[in-house]
Amino acid sequence: MLIAALATGYALLAGRVEVAVFVALFSIDWLFAYNFYTCVYTAIQDVIEPRLRATAMALFFAGLYLLGGGLGPLAVGILSDHYSSAAMLAAGASEMNETFKAVGLHNAMYLIPVALLVTMVALLQASRCFISDAATMQQGMQARSGS
Repeated sequence: MLIAALATGYALLAGRVEVAVFVALFSIDWLFAYNFYTCVYTAIQDVIEPRLRATAMALFFAGLYLLGGGLGPLAVGILSDHYSSAAMLAAGASEMNETFKAVGLHNAMYLIPVALLVTMVALLQASRCFISDAATMQQGMQARSGS
């Protein structure tokens, strides 16, 4: 997640670069950001007992898509509109144009590396109790199977 956040932040801070460079940096970001899934899916399987795994995955996906997929674009859109208006006012213009919209969207996209860093912190916090949670789940499974 740190590499993903840094690659995205650098791509956004790089200024005017070749499209290929920007795409390469953003591609590195998404490559590392998608490692999130391989870690979280397996962790859910290791800490949730089998009879509750489908429910846990459903809640995970609901949160993921409602917060990230639903509210993420809304937050970026609101920020983009705000920064577009700010750029227009700073330029002393009275009419919105594509240049101001581009500046607004670019500035709003700084939310992406921030969200990646927040996710990284949440994953680090979750990892602190992963081993004990997995052991607790295993002990509970053994206790139920032994009784």
